[in-house]
Amino acid sequence: MRRSFSKKLLLKEANKAFLNGDYKKAIFYFSLVLKQEPQNKEAKIGVLLSDIAMEGNDDALSLYDYYLILKEEKNERAEKIIEDLIETTDSNIDMITNIFNENMIELEEGISYEDFKRLIKSRGSFKRAFEDIMFSTKVIISDKRDFFDFLEALIDNGFNEMALTYLEDASMLYPSDSKIFELFEKIKPVDLHNDS
Repeated sequence: MRRSFSKKLLLKEANKAFLNGDYKKAIFYFSLVLKQEPQNKEAKIGVLLSDIAMEGNDDALSLYDYYLILKEEKNERAEKIIEDLIETTDSNIDMITNIFNENMIELEEGISYEDFKRLIKSRGSFKRAFEDIMFSTKVIISDKRDFFDFLEALIDNGFNEMALTYLEDASMLYPSDSKIFELFEKIKPVDLHNDS
């Protein structure tokens, strides 16, 4: 008689193996879950991320961290968001690299806010453009007005925690600027709504 393990235990072992960098073992455990439950979204994501990580792509770890954050926030679309990011990772990296190379900017150093705005235009939305680069580079902002514009876009597109971190730092740099308080107020109602 074949022994079957609980899905919860298999997922725990799979995630542990992934975090330890043993991606083959992680795929093995995730696959056992899929054998029991072929539509299990967490296991599907796990296999995909393990496969990406085995190819030496560091994005897998960042995507995994982002996935854990989404799950912690009880985001019902966590799997869909990660699947979309996985699906577009390769083409996005190529596209971003081309855009940045045209402007002689290395990914490791970051991109200027002007280049990021061009990326927003080409991707069709701030959210898509920001999700495309959030794990591979940083946006370099040197102008106060651009900084506030960026923060407002983060808030408008649901990146409240990230915006809050920036705002806390900004409140020390610009303690008397009314825009800081305006942006804090813009986040507050959303956070109160989410806690209920």
